Amino acid sequence: MSQYKDKVQKQIKQKAFSYVDVIYGMTIIMIILGVIFGSIRMVERRLRENQLIILADSFANKIFDEVSLRKYDENIASILDNGLTKVFDVEEGEDQGDWSSFDDIDDFHGITATDPAFPRMETSINVNYVNFDPNNKNITLSNIPTLLKRVQLDVNHPLFDNPIRYSTIIGGNFDPEILIVRAYPTDISVNLDIGEHIITAGDGLEFNVQFSEIVYVNGNHESFAFYIDIISSLLNGNPGDYSSRSSNDGEIRADYISGHGTSQLTFQLAVGPNMGGAELTDYISYRDNLIIVNGSVTDDEGNEIIYSLPNKDSANSFASHTQILPLLQQFDSKIYTTAQINQFNENLNIIPVVQSPTEIFNNWPRTERNIYFANRADAENGERWYSCIHPTMGYFVRSWCASMEWQLLENPERVSQPENVSYLNTFISPDSLDKFTFEATLYSNASDDDYVGLVIAYERNKAVNCSTVGDHDPNTCTTETSINPSLNNNGMTNKFLVLMRSGNGFTPLNGDNGRFGIIYWEEHYDGGRNTTFKWSKRVFDESTERRQNWNMNRYTRVKIVRDGNIIKAWTGPFTNSRPDPNNPQYSDDYIEIDLASDRRLHKFIGKRQYGYATLSQQLSQYYDVSLVGGTVQRRDFSILVDVGNEEPVVTEYYKIDEGGSHLQQVGNLQRDLGYLRPLFNPENNNKFLLTETGIMVYPFED
Repeated sequence: MSQYKDKVQKQIKQKAFSYVDVIYGMTIIMIILGVIFGSIRMVERRLRENQLIILADSFANKIFDEVSLRKYDENIASILDNGLTKVFDVEEGEDQGDWSSFDDIDDFHGITATDPAFPRMETSINVNYVNFDPNNKNITLSNIPTLLKRVQLDVNHPLFDNPIRYSTIIGGNFDPEILIVRAYPTDISVNLDIGEHIITAGDGLEFNVQFSEIVYVNGNHESFAFYIDIISSLLNGNPGDYSSRSSNDGEIRADYISGHGTSQLTFQLAVGPNMGGAELTDYISYRDNLIIVNGSVTDDEGNEIIYSLPNKDSANSFASHTQILPLLQQFDSKIYTTAQINQFNENLNIIPVVQSPTEIFNNWPRTERNIYFANRADAENGERWYSCIHPTMGYFVRSWCASMEWQLLENPERVSQPENVSYLNTFISPDSLDKFTFEATLYSNASDDDYVGLVIAYERNKAVNCSTVGDHDPNTCTTETSINPSLNNNGMTNKFLVLMRSGNGFTPLNGDNGRFGIIYWEEHYDGGRNTTFKWSKRVFDESTERRQNWNMNRYTRVKIVRDGNIIKAWTGPFTNSRPDPNNPQYSDDYIEIDLASDRRLHKFIGKRQYGYATLSQQLSQYYDVSLVGGTVQRRDFSILVDVGNEEPVVTEYYKIDEGGSHLQQVGNLQRDLGYLRPLFNPENNNKFLLTETGIMVYPFED
């Protein structure tokens, strides 16, 4: 029994060992098979990667073939004039999605390329100028244009651990001697803080362009101009409104005003009456390049600079952080809400007075000696504090009482002083401004060489120095003088700040052969005057000839820009033909004064009357007058607005003329007045903004 038991147990043990052997064997086989399969998969992956690398090679070669078909540089044919491209990008008319539109190598810079022939593959393309060191066999990147460009590709695929990099060097195939390292703009800024700004007619902007090194401005004649075109998506205005050259629609211009022998040039944009956006999303930007005519800008070695400006979206651009929205000039107008219907109806019965040469001639105040005449009737019939009769000969002297002699001429309509007046004669505006741009063409064809000009500011009631002794606040001094001439102090003198042009025949401008100047002018009760205080400029080489009668060159155009206390004045040359107001050919040199800088000028601080002036120059006339800024009163239309809706709606619109009020189609309002136009009624403080398609409550802070 025990033997049988031992035998059975022995058989069980043998079977158990057999099962273990099978398990072990199967495990070994599985391991072997796993290794074999893993090896197969690895081989397959390697084969696939090799295939992808071959495809990547083909993809890269295809791109290199495309690049090689293009010219080395956009400016390759004009390197001497324009230099090589500094900033790589597609040019106008080129589309990154359409390589057939590319004409030079660097058009490929910065794009990501794919191709259906190479599924799931993409490559980034970068183009750079490089230098090659033949001694060390090194290739290094260059920040300035060179003879060589490197085209670099980074080809990627989901199965690649890292992109595969390819590169090729392409030569420019031109004489290296013509490749000169040039100065270039590095930054453009504006004299406004970061954020949103609203500008209107009469405002001024200054743009500063910083260069990589010191530059020099060289003009080959007096009308040298250097300018930057400022653009927004939409700007209203007529061609040529803001440029002294042939201009495209909506084009405006900032004029070069200063910078020579420095790394910074300054440009000025005077906002005109027709400059405004069409949408609230329109903001001033700028074109990619500075444009130069009639001169050059060079570095220390005389090489002309590269004019490409920083990208508008870059940190070196004002446009990336300062939004400047131009609005059309505000009209003070008769605009009412439906809650003010009674005032609206009453206003329709009022016939407005529209400012014109006729209005100036009939209704503007006039001055002569120390007298202030309220209007034409007062000048022709009013009592004078002086005699117009010659004391010994007994006849009437017209030039002594010329304030009544002004004439209104036609074709074009204009005012004229026919007399060779002995005392300063002026028209003075009924309104007062402290911020404006005032331009006019001055004219005379009389054989004399004296004064025709514009009144910048007028004051009658303040003493010569605002206070005769001690300190005073220049912004508030109001010391009044006596109107009694017998007191023999200063009397009630007429005091002016005038811009004058002359042929060099009358003091004070004849003292330094200036012919162009700003004069502090006092006309006293006794017929005396004080004109010793002046600022003058020698322009257009006019100092080389002692005298020049107006009939030799009958026209000249002048411009005044007043911004608070700061006053700037320009003049054009004397010419035999009437200057184009859009191309006045002003001198680069201008006069600038600060009213706060001298006690005598303090009386002109704040809003003051302006106007027209002449002295001792027969047949003085004023053409093509333009006044921008301050308040433009438009009483020739009336508007009724319903503000009870979610958005305000114009319900009635009237035009008003000498025949009364005439109902208009509301849809014509934008055509007649323009947009974006602020409309303000000072009687009720209603303020709205006329938009392209409607009207809204004025959305900005004043």
